Amino acid sequence: SETAEPPRLKVAVVGRPNVGKSSYINRLTGKQRVIVSNVPGTTRDTIDVPFTLKVADGTERYYTLVDTAGMRRQGRVHESVEKFSLFRAEECISEADIVVLMMDAEAGPTAQEKKVAALIRENHKACVVLVNKWDQARGTGVKPEDYEESMRKELFFLGDIPVLFVSALTGYQIKRSFEVIDVVAARLGLKLPTGVLNRVIRDAFAKSQPPFSRGKQLKFYYATQTGQNPPRVTLFVNNPTLSTPSHQAYLTARLRTAFDLAGVPLVLNYRSSHGKQE
Repeated sequence: SETAEPPRLKVAVVGRPNVGKSSYINRLTGKQRVIVSNVPGTTRDTIDVPFTLKVADGTERYYTLVDTAGMRRQGRVHESVEKFSLFRAEECISEADIVVLMMDAEAGPTAQEKKVAALIRENHKACVVLVNKWDQARGTGVKPEDYEESMRKELFFLGDIPVLFVSALTGYQIKRSFEVIDVVAARLGLKLPTGVLNRVIRDAFAKSQPPFSRGKQLKFYYATQTGQNPPRVTLFVNNPTLSTPSHQAYLTARLRTAFDLAGVPLVLNYRSSHGKQE
């Protein structure tokens, strides 16, 4: 029936204790669903908040926001607050469709953010980075573009992930942040037209010497999209073992640009054109 609600995309808001995850979700949904206290690690376990976004054209998109407040420090109280359970983080990340990595503007990226960013990447998850408490940093004269540039150097593996500066306290850019998440969500379901896909890959192979090994060179025959959320592409080649990480990175970069996949991972699989899967 038409009243059946479409599936909700799961958006996990992750970050160290006290970066403002719960405040952000409360501000976004306009309801005090999540208990907020400025004592790190006060929110218990994960809390799912259903959320519907009305898009400009009148359509609605459905989300579940997951407050991963379970990322608490482990061990004795005097141990650093930064030490939260990465196991919980990994669990939430693996179940999410989109991960919102939230960090504190004043603290900047720490080793914990780097670990979480690596988990997001390993799990092939779409991602948006939110730098919260920007109301506090704005008074320091730091420009967002300078902050972003140094942060991207620090978290270099973020690649083309969108970064946004927000304040859950004042509401600054909160609406905008969900518009960005929504754009990334739409990219998860992207259908890559086969003709364009093959043209981009063929062009990439022509512009850069494909890898050689033991007198053999990687040859590309054709490609097809074999999955969504995230987009997956299978390349049929003469011998998958000839492919190298650097050539895969090059192809991925070309495809990301061609299809505007900012914030969304692209997974490449190689298969032998003789039907053997490698």
